Parts: sequence; structure tokens; C-alpha cells
Amino acid sequence: MQSRTLKTVLAGFAALLAGLGLAGGIFAKTTSLEADRSFGKGGTSSVTLPEGGQSLVHGVARTPEGKIVESVMTAESGPGLVVQFTNRGRLDRTFGAEGFSKLDFKAGTLDPRDLIVGGRGTIFVAGGGSATGSDTYGVAFGSLRPDGRPNRKFVGGGLTVPEELERVTPLEMTFDSKGRVVIVGQLGGLPAANTVVARFLPGGQLDRSFSEDGVKRFSVTKNQLGRSVAIDGKGRIVVGSPGGAPYRHEHYIVRLHPNGSFDNSFGGDGRLEVDAVKGYEETADVAVDDRNRILVAGQGSARGGMVVRLLPGGGIDRSFGKKGVADFAWFEPSSLALGKDGRIFTIGSDTYVGGEVTRIGRNGRPTDYFFVPRTDYLTDGFIDRRGRLVVGGRSTNRNPAVARVLTDR
Repeated sequence: MQSRTLKTVLAGFAALLAGLGLAGGIFAKTTSLEADRSFGKGGTSSVTLPEGGQSLVHGVARTPEGKIVESVMTAESGPGLVVQFTNRGRLDRTFGAEGFSKLDFKAGTLDPRDLIVGGRGTIFVAGGGSATGSDTYGVAFGSLRPDGRPNRKFVGGGLTVPEELERVTPLEMTFDSKGRVVIVGQLGGLPAANTVVARFLPGGQLDRSFSEDGVKRFSVTKNQLGRSVAIDGKGRIVVGSPGGAPYRHEHYIVRLHPNGSFDNSFGGDGRLEVDAVKGYEETADVAVDDRNRILVAGQGSARGGMVVRLLPGGGIDRSFGKKGVADFAWFEPSSLALGKDGRIFTIGSDTYVGGEVTRIGRNGRPTDYFFVPRTDYLTDGFIDRRGRLVVGGRSTNRNPAVARVLTDR
């Protein structure tokens, strides 16, 4: 009873401090972010896994019908799941098997790290896995039909585990302007892991027009771990990494031309070390705005998180936030979502309270924050067609969860 009381006091105290402490002490205006109570229960919806157990949510995306899909890694060693919610936040039982699609294919299994949805509702999922009958672990790239069944038109009847990507752990993926899928991850394990970028055609084949064989392997410094990826308005691939040499932690950003070669107009050789603040920095996500400026979100110091904006050439945009940096107290962002009006949403977790989102203006000044009810942490999100923020993560009872936040009231 005492521990629960203490936790309640800490949560209330953290909420008070957060109201005063956004952007390292700048007072936030009255928040205009609030739960969309037409969604789920009070704005949040969670589901119990068919086989029980704990979950880890990595990706969330919108279908053309306005439904929400979420990739779920389970605590077990078996394949993961994709779960689908209706537009109102209910489990969509018409999807897969009663709302869940188990990522167990004839060609192999998949433990998901991310998912994206194509224009026709085809779901693409990337994660670690192995081919049937093989003990070799690597990138597993799968595809589901809109109803959650395996996409038989895809390589391997729905799943491919390319030999070229053995020992690679994928972490994030995105579409380019031609509908090809770009996946970023890391090759091997510490202390000598390197970044890998691969591009696939929609049918699951590696795109051999990219870096000669479809795969680009590189390092910036020792322990360069590719974590996030975005495509800019010129089709260039931007990769963010949280690694660095031992005892050094800076943001590392790489930009590639569409053919996979380094963009030498960025940082001199396409690779850039961004030292935005004194102290610890670690990249969680990257995004590109409508002016091809690069936003880098992650941990910025012992206090919490930060967002840095880079100019297209790689220099820090000093007009953004405070000398190029928007920082947060007690809040660590894990993902970015950009609104059409230029507002920036950071998605992550508060050290004491749980799932949180913040909103930043084009000038880099944090203006609003919102603690998402009944969530433990948040990992991904997007802006829907009505300007609402949809976020995914884990609920306080350790189940997969999604929430919808109104961004104006």
C-alpha cells in the first residue's frame, strides 16, 4: 500500500513539474491536446494477446479505410503478431484470426520491429526471423493482405528471409516515392555493429538498382547502429543512428542518394556527427520536413529528451528552439510525427507518469504536452487525415495499446 501511495505522489508531482518544465523550464501554455473520447475507452484502447503474456509494440500505421494496425513483439521466442483496431478503437475481429495475424508463414517466422501500409491496404512487416529449417537469424520481410492473411503474391508466399541480410537486425522502414520499401538496421552485435540499409520492391525482391545488390553496408564510427530512416523531398535516404565510439554519444546522420551512394553535399562525405549539446546524446528517430530540413529526436541529457533541426546541408538550424535544440524535462521521445501545418509532435514517455506526447511549433518552441491515459510508454505514431494524432505503445497492464489525441480544441 505504501509503494502504491508513493507512486501516486510521484506521478502527481511529475505532472506538476512537467507543466512548469517543458523545454527545460519554459512555461507551457494551456494545452490544447486532449484525448479523443470517441476512441476506445476515454481515448485509449488496449487488447489482451491471444496467448497472454507481455508485449512490446514497435510500429503503428493507418490503413486506407482508416483502421489502425500495430506490430507486436511478444515476450515468447515465437513469431510476433499484427493486431488491427477499427476507426473507433475496437478490436477488428474481421482481421486475421479474431483481430490478430500471427506472423508464422510457410517460409519462416517473423518477430516484428516495424510495419507500414501501402496505398491498396497491403501491410508490410519487417523484423528478425529465420527461414523454415534454418537456424540462421536475419532480416525477415513479410507482407499481409488487408484482411490479415499472408500475401501470396509476395515472394515466398508472404515472407522472404534474404541470405544477403543474414545477422542483420532491422529496426525501421519506410516507403520511398516509388513505393519501394527501405529498411534500416544493424549488422552483427556490439562492439562492432555497423549500419545496413536495404531496399525492396513491393513484391519482396531486393532492388538491385540500389547499391548494386540492394544492400548498403557502412559505418561512421565504431558501433554505428542504424535505428531510423526517412526519405526527403528529393528521394534521398536519411539514416539516424544512436551509436558512437566508446564513451562518446552523439547523433550520427547519414544521407544517401536514391541509388545508394553517399550524398557528398551533406557533411562533406554524406556522414555527419551532430554534437548539439554538451553531454549524452542518442538518436531515437529522424524525420524530414517540407523544406528538406532534418529533425532528429532522442535523448539529450540526464534530464530528458531533445529535438535538433538540421539545415539541408547538415548544419544545425540555429533559428530552431534554443540554438537549434528543443529540449524537454523528464520526457524522452521515441518517435516523431509531422503535421501539414508544420507542427511537430514528439511521441514517447515521461519518466514517472507514462506515455506522453508534446507539440512543437515550426520555431522549435514546445507549446503543449499531454499524458496519454492508461499507457506505460509510446513508441510510434502518425497524423491521420483529420489531423488527429494516433499513437501506439504498451498499456499500463502491459498489453498492446493505441490512443487517439485531438490536436485542437
